[in-house]
Amino acid sequence: MKRIIITIFVLLAAMIAMAWLYFSRLNVQSSVDYTSLYAASTNSALVVSVENDKNIHKILQDQVLFENLLGEEKYNQLLSLKKNLIDLPSVNAYVEKQNFYFGFPPGNNKDINFLITTQLATGKKSSTFFSLLKSNGIELDSADQLLKIKLKDNSSYYLGMEKQLLLISNAAEPIKKAIAGLKDRSNHDFVEYIRANKRMSTNTLACLHINFKHFPALLKNIMPGKLSNELEVLDNQPAFATLTYNFSKEKLLFNGSTFINDTQSYYNLFSESLPVDMNAAEILPEQTANYVIYGIANYPEWKSGLDNWLKSRKENKAIDQLMENVASKYRLDLKNIFTLSFNNQLITFQMSNGERLGAINVKNAPRFAQLLLDISEDYSPNIKILKEPGILYAFFGQPVEDFKRPYYSVIGNYMVFSNSGSAIRSFLENYQGDKQLVNTQAYSDMNAQLPVGANISFYVDNDNSEPLFRRNIYLPFYRHIRDKKGLRNFSSMVYQLTGDKGKFQTNLLLILKPDTPIQENN
Repeated sequence: MKRIIITIFVLLAAMIAMAWLYFSRLNVQSSVDYTSLYAASTNSALVVSVENDKNIHKILQDQVLFENLLGEEKYNQLLSLKKNLIDLPSVNAYVEKQNFYFGFPPGNNKDINFLITTQLATGKKSSTFFSLLKSNGIELDSADQLLKIKLKDNSSYYLGMEKQLLLISNAAEPIKKAIAGLKDRSNHDFVEYIRANKRMSTNTLACLHINFKHFPALLKNIMPGKLSNELEVLDNQPAFATLTYNFSKEKLLFNGSTFINDTQSYYNLFSESLPVDMNAAEILPEQTANYVIYGIANYPEWKSGLDNWLKSRKENKAIDQLMENVASKYRLDLKNIFTLSFNNQLITFQMSNGERLGAINVKNAPRFAQLLLDISEDYSPNIKILKEPGILYAFFGQPVEDFKRPYYSVIGNYMVFSNSGSAIRSFLENYQGDKQLVNTQAYSDMNAQLPVGANISFYVDNDNSEPLFRRNIYLPFYRHIRDKKGLRNFSSMVYQLTGDKGKFQTNLLLILKPDTPIQENN
């Protein structure tokens, strides 16, 4: 599961930058045309909408981090397209006062395509637009039932027209599917979500819109496997997000909202919760590759929602039977023990070697450990094993589903658990040696950029995740992540969710490593 989280952050970052790079010099005012939006969002998990304001160029040209996100080769390719097509004054005149939308559908060969859509300005005709391209030295040829344009530097792209709609892509298939999608409008819910959450203004450079339903198809081109564990809920689920960009030379920060239109989603158990101070990371070892923290302000109320979630999965009877068996066999009331002992945070995390652990913070840890003795057996002096399977799942659900009968240790104010006794032993050595992630400068810098309170926080450490990247991501994407001119200079990535009356306030942050030189554009 953690490799999915990693991939999503990397993918979001790279795709966002691609869109802004093209049109940062367009000095026109915006108007919204949803035909362009429908076309761009067909089969695309990510859609970027760009505000064409005269102030954008100066701000975006200072954001040199985009070159790191794209990589040197891709960055230069996009600069060429921008210089040799979009920046031509006569071409610009044909798209004035129009928004640009960028979709990113999956390709056919473990790659990601891009699709640019916009409208020709009122009074402009496609026939004269084609003549204009030729007059600027751009070659036009028929290819794969579309036009193929060849720029002065010999780079080639596909071009499509549907009435006033202009489409440009690196491949023919995205254009064909987009034009076909205009007829059935199967992405209607996503487009309406974007319209309802429109955040474009004179102070907004660009918006990123995410359709999680299309993520599985996109991720297949980046890595093998499928969505699982914490992100299984996003496998073909109607979940959307809208985020806006906040300028900074030291980081990439996006704010907005995430909405999961699925009443049976595990995540929706947190959508109306009060935020919780996310301090459970204090126990994590230095070599933590990634984690997910879940903040539960009112456990009895949250547990009621969890019981309904379990019932929807037809698992409630098995869990009731488990409670009865434990009560009969061990004379223990597990509901009473966990309800009174749990504090407010659950965390699952993965080490750089791939080992996965979890923890809950508890009140009166010594008493909690004592209450669990009868249902535990010894593994070592400080490590025990739960005798009965499924206990953690009954009280916390999806994130701990794989911890059937875990090894555990109660230390500090936490019960730490894993399916590996050696993982618990290694954790204890780091904890007792005061070798924690929160003591690193990179983590402190990241943590200072985000609100303290939240309900769900996904975190990825770039360097500690390197072995996981190497094993789980296809080579071209792995090379980009580890390239000094790529994503290597970023220390971490965070996707933070805070409950907000049925949806989530959202922060997405990518931050540079400490002491990374801040480059300047010439």
